[in-house]
Amino acid sequence: MARIARIIVPGLPHLVTQHGNFDAAIFWSDADYEHFLKLLRDEMKRNYVEVWAWSLLPGRFHLLVTPSDALGLGNAMAAITRQYASWVNRKAQRRGHLFGGRYSSIVIGEDNIEAAFRYVASAPVRAGLSNRPEDWQWSSVLANLGEEPDGITVSAPIRGRVPDLNAALAVDANDPVFEDIRKREGIGRPWGNAEFVKSWNNG
Repeated sequence: MARIARIIVPGLPHLVTQHGNFDAAIFWSDADYEHFLKLLRDEMKRNYVEVWAWSLLPGRFHLLVTPSDALGLGNAMAAITRQYASWVNRKAQRRGHLFGGRYSSIVIGEDNIEAAFRYVASAPVRAGLSNRPEDWQWSSVLANLGEEPDGITVSAPIRGRVPDLNAALAVDANDPVFEDIRKREGIGRPWGNAEFVKSWNNG
């Protein structure tokens, strides 16, 4: 079956998810997380992609990002995953694929940005890694709250769209919207209100 072409829309947020190969681990130590974050910071800036939120888990990562052109996101993701996989393989003296195929990307309409942010921020809670989003070290939550700027996260877009961030972060890990997002990750089609989705029916 032919792969569905990604839809990349400059100026709109995209929810990006990448898993490890067969859902295996991609991060094992603090050094791994830190090296990945350096690549994320450098390559997103180099390709003019704003990072609105991010969350790294042992076997996957989630990003909410906004590219400025049609090529920047793909170029940044290719560079990040290639360089990180090469670094891990050299360190572990191993070969083979680290990531499980291509990343998923969903264009997000304005009405769904808060839900996409909650999905990214709550990932460690859903995975049983922390009790609250703000307790997980490897995410942008504290930067989004304005407590710890990280040099990666552009917090103004989320802070301007989510009036009460603390309430948004007090999420139910079993919120049905998260299951809906997971299903959409496998399809990669835009997600928003009816008018937004209709505009991409032939995309």
